[in-house]
Amino acid sequence: MVFQGAKTILAILILCANVSAWGPATDRFICHESVKFVWGVDAIAQCIPLQDQESLNAICYASSAVLGRDFQPKCLKAVANNTNVDPSTMSADIFQDSENHYDFSHCPLTSGGNTWVCGDPLDRPAYDVAQKWFKQAESATDLCTRIYYFCIGASYFSDSESTLHQVRMVSNNCVNNIEESIDRSIQNGLTDWSASQECKFDNGLRGQSHAGMSQRMGESSSTVNKIIADLVPIGSSLKDLPYKPGSGVIVLANSIDSAQAGGFMDYLRSKGIKLAFANASEFDTLKYNKRVIILGGQNSPEGVGAVADTILTGEKESALLSQGYSLMAVKEGVWSVDQKVILLAGNEVQDTVKACQDNRESVLAQLKG
Repeated sequence: MVFQGAKTILAILILCANVSAWGPATDRFICHESVKFVWGVDAIAQCIPLQDQESLNAICYASSAVLGRDFQPKCLKAVANNTNVDPSTMSADIFQDSENHYDFSHCPLTSGGNTWVCGDPLDRPAYDVAQKWFKQAESATDLCTRIYYFCIGASYFSDSESTLHQVRMVSNNCVNNIEESIDRSIQNGLTDWSASQECKFDNGLRGQSHAGMSQRMGESSSTVNKIIADLVPIGSSLKDLPYKPGSGVIVLANSIDSAQAGGFMDYLRSKGIKLAFANASEFDTLKYNKRVIILGGQNSPEGVGAVADTILTGEKESALLSQGYSLMAVKEGVWSVDQKVILLAGNEVQDTVKACQDNRESVLAQLKG
């Protein structure tokens, strides 16, 4: 019962504190800078915030596996309400899981060493939850979902590195004040900053042995830089992993065929088919998907032809050299078990468009079959 009482006091004090040791601007900065180093600047604009409802729902389902089933409904409700779901602030904005943002493996107290402030060094939920999100990123279905898992994990990882969340029983507002100061520095574009305040600790119990204590605490830009430096190799280890086959359809096409196939794609979407476009450089990690459509034959530019060449027989390749010729080819189990690859191609661009139009009902039947 004594142990349970201590846990109750800790829970109350934690819930009175902020979810994250870093403010929203700092969390976004850590996420965005890490993503830029690993996936490039364009990945930020492409993926954050993510607009695809099905992918956002998948992230909500993952939250159940990582955090527990109670968190999934909150996430799904936010998505249904078109809430701006930013991966770096999802924990604070949606999950609100204060108890998961602490890491007591290190204690930054310079004197005293009070156990009721330092916590159990084996109790490090922020680090543990971060690792679970990074594990989810390993089996992501696409680039943007992987980046979301990575940035959600990064928000927990960054808290595990913060001295402000390596202690408990903070009884004044120093954490809020410090993080607000840091956020202002980040928002103002400062690269060399620090923020600190005298923090007071009190476990709320009476008696001389439980008297309050205080220590000046804070953070500087060097901590944030170290967090980003530690996150980059984690992201790099995820970058080139194959994507887990998803329920949608990967469409490999060059920029010309992609632009001309709008009507065909709209038809498939109207029938409930989720589509994700990929160029040849992206396709190597997406080719294990259960359903793949390739637009273009062996002479298709931008690297698509080399992929098409692995699908087409010599006879069909010869036929595609004839003026006005178009075709649909289906091949199973090319890169993964139970996979179906559908190729639509023609001698010229307009012939590939014709192949799409003439075979759209057959394609739909294959995708749903």
